[in-house]
Amino acid sequence: MEMRKMKKEKTKKKSGHETAYGKIHGGLFLTIFLTTILCMMIPLLVTSFTTMRSTYKNLQNIANDNLHQLSQEKMNEVESVINNQIALIKAVAYSHYIASEIAKQYHSGRLNTVENNKIQDYLGHIFEDSNGLYENFFITCGTTGIADGLGGETLHDVTGEPWYDACIADGSFVGNNISPVTGRPVYVISYAIKDPDTDETIGGINNSIDLAAMTDKITSSIETESMTALIVDIDGYIIASQNIDQILNINFNEENDSTATAMKQMTDMEDGYVSFELDGVENIGAFSKSGSMNTLVYMPKSTYMATIYGLIRQIIIVTIFCFLIAVVLIGLISFSITNPLRKMVDTIERFGQADFTGEVSDTLLRRRDEIGVLAQSMRRMQEYMKSIFQEIIRETDTVDENIKLSNEKIITLGAKINEVNDLTGNRAAEMQETATSTEVLNQNTFSIRDAVDAINAETTHGKSVAGGISGRAQNLKQNAVQSQKFASELTSDINEALRDAIEQSKAVNQIAVLSDSILEIASQTNLLSLNASIEAARAGEQGKGFAVVAGEIRQLAENSQRAVTEIQEVTKQVVIAVNNLSANAGKSLSFIDKTVIGDYQTMVDIGEQYYQDAESIQNLVETIDASAIKLAGIVETISASIDGISVANTEGATGIADIARNTSEILENAGYVSEIMDSVKDSTKKLKNSISRLSV
Repeated sequence: MEMRKMKKEKTKKKSGHETAYGKIHGGLFLTIFLTTILCMMIPLLVTSFTTMRSTYKNLQNIANDNLHQLSQEKMNEVESVINNQIALIKAVAYSHYIASEIAKQYHSGRLNTVENNKIQDYLGHIFEDSNGLYENFFITCGTTGIADGLGGETLHDVTGEPWYDACIADGSFVGNNISPVTGRPVYVISYAIKDPDTDETIGGINNSIDLAAMTDKITSSIETESMTALIVDIDGYIIASQNIDQILNINFNEENDSTATAMKQMTDMEDGYVSFELDGVENIGAFSKSGSMNTLVYMPKSTYMATIYGLIRQIIIVTIFCFLIAVVLIGLISFSITNPLRKMVDTIERFGQADFTGEVSDTLLRRRDEIGVLAQSMRRMQEYMKSIFQEIIRETDTVDENIKLSNEKIITLGAKINEVNDLTGNRAAEMQETATSTEVLNQNTFSIRDAVDAINAETTHGKSVAGGISGRAQNLKQNAVQSQKFASELTSDINEALRDAIEQSKAVNQIAVLSDSILEIASQTNLLSLNASIEAARAGEQGKGFAVVAGEIRQLAENSQRAVTEIQEVTKQVVIAVNNLSANAGKSLSFIDKTVIGDYQTMVDIGEQYYQDAESIQNLVETIDASAIKLAGIVETISASIDGISVANTEGATGIADIARNTSEILENAGYVSEIMDSVKDSTKKLKNSISRLSV
């Protein structure tokens, strides 16, 4: 019966797993599949739309550029043909032979048939070489036609014709016209023929280009059959077309609104793009203007859009094909993701039913992606859970054994606690004796602290006294140094001044030398005055005045000798005084240098020694002060320690009393713990019963 019951439970579990997996698998698969499809479809549609739009614009621009380029080319061809014909007509009109011959006939009033035939043959060759481009080519003398390219078939009087009147007035005419011969549109190039001598207009040359023939030559080079070229004049008429029925029969201004709009654009702009309806067909084209003509190259819009629509269809087909392939690939990828998840969900469901016996699939374990990592994590979790449950079983057995041991230890603990009560009583008595001793020590530390404070006060006063001694010694030393410095500077200044004075006293010797020179000069002057007196005496009465002068000179010389003698005496006394002064100053300097400065140095040395002694005293006092402070700190520490011991003793006594009280409580709690152990034992039995239901 029990086996059947277990099988039924397993069957229910399995069906529950499959139902849960079916919901999860279907939901996850569809979520991944649809999300991926949307994430792929949106960019694909945006890319396709952007590609089609960009392609449409590019192809449209390419087609427009081709049309515009072709219209420019055709207009350039038209201008090239016209410019070549203008150059040809001007060459013929300015030909000296033709102009001279026509001038002769014009002024004579008589036509020269022979010469005119020559001119006509020349025009005939030009006409044949045009390969049908010319509708006519003729020359007039005055208003009378004298030669053409058709053998004289179109010779007539041109009086009143617009081209000739323009040549008379302006010298040339270039523009559209209707041929009076064929009635078809022609492009007329006319120039006046002038007399080479007088520059008088004497005739004209007319070249009528068949616009239909010119259009055939130009449009024959268009390689695409869908493109058509037209030449539209300034009034809107088609003057050149591959379809002859359109020439002069269709006016763009009158055909319909679209052609009128296109004609307005061709009138207002030099070149551009136009859209219009012609003969029931929507067309798009490009035009280029040259003078009074517009070259229009166009093609049906259906042909224009056919390539674009074809490319768009190809893009749509490729997009759908890519979408279908992506759907298949996404389905396969989604299945490859959800299938391993199904296996993992099945394994997790077994774990949820406390069945850890099954193994994780080896296929999942071999995977190298996140699913493989998850499978390996599940296997590790399975192994961890197995080991945890097995460890719980082992630990419950151990707990049972520990409970038995705990009960035994609690009994032993009760006996030990009784012994502790006895010991705490003895320790309390010893603590009381220790408290009494610490109180005595505490009183002694107060006396030591007072003695240390007294020493500290005395050392503070000693530091102050030592500082004063040091300051006075320093001042004494500084004053002695300053006095020594002043004496040295004074001795140096006196010595230098004395040397300068002695050097200056040497100038007295120069006075003696100068005095000797003056004495010699005075002696010679006296001798000269004596000679002058002798000569004056010889001169007699005439030399009396000179004799008086000579006497004055001799007297002056004698006075000079006396003055110089006195100067020499004074100079000798000055020299003796200077020498005495120099000797005495030297003795003074020697006394200052040897005695005074030496005494100052002795004072400096005494002040230095005095300063050093003061510093030694101060250092000694500071050392004593530091020792006193340190001693005070030690005493303070001892006092604090004694206080701490006293407090500790008090707290110890209190603690011992608490211990005695707590041991009694421990005895009571030990019985309670024993009851709890019994309860834990019952719990471990229940835990074993619960774990036994796990499959590990």
